Amino acid sequence: MSCPNCPRASACISPDVPGRGSAALHGVLLVGPEPTTADDLAGEVMSGRIGVLLDGLMADAGFKPDEWRVVSAVRCPGKCGTAEIDACRELLKDEIHEFQPSTIVALGDIALRALCRQSGLTSRRGTDVNLHPEFEYESQVFPTYSPQMLLVVPKVRNTVVSDLRRAHDRLKKEESINYVRKDIDCWTASDPTALDVETDFFVTGGDTIVQWAVFDGKSPATVSSISPRYVTGPIIGHNSWAFDVPVLQRNGANIQSIGDDTMVLAYLDDEAQPRGLEALSVKYLGVKGWKEGLHAEIGSEEFAAYNARDVENTYRLWEVLCDRLGPRKRIHDHIMRPAFGAFKACSERGLFINQRIAAEWEAKYAEEQGRLRQSIVERTGIGNPNSPRQVASYLFGNPRHSSDVAHLLASPNPIAKDIIAYRHAGKMLSTFVRPYSKLGRIHFPYNILGTDSGRVSARHHNMPRELKAMFGAPKGKCYASVDYSAIEFRFAVWLAGCAGALDEYIQNPDFDPHSWFAGHFYGIDSYSVTKEQRQIAKSGNFGLLYKSSAEGLAQYAFKTSGIRMSLTDARNIRSAWLDLLPEVLVWWDSTSATLRKQGYIESVSGRRRHFGNPELLPKSGGLWNEMVRQAVNHTIQSPCTDIAQLGLVACHERGFPINGFFHDAITFEWDSEEEAHACEDEVRRAMVEEPINKLRDIFGIDITVPLTVEFTYVPGEG
Repeated sequence: MSCPNCPRASACISPDVPGRGSAALHGVLLVGPEPTTADDLAGEVMSGRIGVLLDGLMADAGFKPDEWRVVSAVRCPGKCGTAEIDACRELLKDEIHEFQPSTIVALGDIALRALCRQSGLTSRRGTDVNLHPEFEYESQVFPTYSPQMLLVVPKVRNTVVSDLRRAHDRLKKEESINYVRKDIDCWTASDPTALDVETDFFVTGGDTIVQWAVFDGKSPATVSSISPRYVTGPIIGHNSWAFDVPVLQRNGANIQSIGDDTMVLAYLDDEAQPRGLEALSVKYLGVKGWKEGLHAEIGSEEFAAYNARDVENTYRLWEVLCDRLGPRKRIHDHIMRPAFGAFKACSERGLFINQRIAAEWEAKYAEEQGRLRQSIVERTGIGNPNSPRQVASYLFGNPRHSSDVAHLLASPNPIAKDIIAYRHAGKMLSTFVRPYSKLGRIHFPYNILGTDSGRVSARHHNMPRELKAMFGAPKGKCYASVDYSAIEFRFAVWLAGCAGALDEYIQNPDFDPHSWFAGHFYGIDSYSVTKEQRQIAKSGNFGLLYKSSAEGLAQYAFKTSGIRMSLTDARNIRSAWLDLLPEVLVWWDSTSATLRKQGYIESVSGRRRHFGNPELLPKSGGLWNEMVRQAVNHTIQSPCTDIAQLGLVACHERGFPINGFFHDAITFEWDSEEEAHACEDEVRRAMVEEPINKLRDIFGIDITVPLTVEFTYVPGEG
């Protein structure tokens, strides 16, 4: 059936198709763009992958299926212009009058043009636009991006969900909150209790507590304007480890335990979702947003009600998340919560900067940068080696050509290598050496929710290995770095069941896999391997663990070790590595199949990495290969992260002077080198035996590959 006055002769979706969603009347009406050819054939609005994506967006925004419906602004598949939009407007008007929506959402620019006769979605997104008078219906239109755009630009997903959440708020009625105002200065409970602290953030930046509330899931929330002296019992909070508990402690409150944090629980449930309390409560509890109350006058009933909603929704959210996580909550309880305290201790003690070494590195990179710049300019005429356009024009004859590291490495022109080295020297100076050399000690903040794999993020984690020599200890003390030896390689061969490598480790826990692989690759005895050959093999062992391509291996080798590896050499290394460890291919295929089925991958301890609805994942190609690579990465890095964090916790609980954490290493600042050596055996037990035992006893993980640690000591100076 064709639309009235349709300028096309092609068939269109019948105007009798009710649209996607099951709302009857007065819900939210979403108006999408033109249908695809598949929609036209199916006789359904937003069919297939787009429909699955929209269902997920609406669920994340807090909608139930009976609260919304979606229709198409235009019934004609194919590219739409003004004529097609105008031809279908009468049908859209009929649907609006039939549905009588409380709110209309325009999904994309075509829908905005159909509803409001306006364009410019980017500038109008998230604002109210008047529905055009010709529809003869009083309503505001709320524009946002279309689901189709998310397939091209996935990063706007959270923006769309936020917009839809606001539309959901307009559908929900304001619900009263039951609370009592009672000035109390302490709280003692045997049952879990949610706690939320309000400060004078907009006055002093959050130093002073002006109000706090508690909710035990039974009685009405209690709101108090008196700062507490102590809080005992199992506490629940949202972002409470990083905010509420420190604020309470700075104001003199005695807090026995940091308790459960719903932000951390939400991270474990879905590491990619927004983690604000309001967004999570709308998604999981279906409540209406309430955060505008944050700006209410301190001491007012509106401000008290806001505080009460915060604390009650925190408690309800905790109940839902605990149920969703099930046994996986033990990651929160036994790894992340104790690790948070250990990271705080590291940050408070801080890393001492050896000013002599910092000055040496500054002089080295400054000289190298100046020398390379002069050479590049004299040999090429490039005025600014930092300019991508100038470099691309010289090397590739096209100013728009990419001049990133991958393309520079592939260039046969020797100048490309000098440009890489010049940029590297400049980055080392501006990012690390000069900023750090101005400080006597650095107190890095550690973010336990900063990565998808569970790895802790901190600024110094991106520092090249050689620059870490700037970290040391004051005169008379001793700086010690204790590294897990090849922990990621050990876990990979254990997970993949690589019999040859596992046998070597069982016979000798200090087995060197890099000399082993180098011997295989070069056809020589492993004891005859040169330092350079071992370094090349090391790049292969670590680069190929994560399903790297030959091109990726070449980039990894240069980035981590400065090795300039040709693509031919990289291909040969990859082939030899898989020949030595054939079980890896089976493991990669198994990981790929699991990801395809579930849409996420799970580590042995239960940490998940989500990639999306299985129905929306690409079938093949570069994007799918990258997803599988990241999935493989997750299965290795996550258990290694758990081991390292459990080791840090064990050292902290023993009172050792921990002051730094690098993915696979823990650093200490001992009072003397003698003390450091005296504690070596106990540090080894804390970092190796205790994590292995906890993973076995609490998580049921029996790790059969032996782990070892290596000690490096640097006497203090300066």
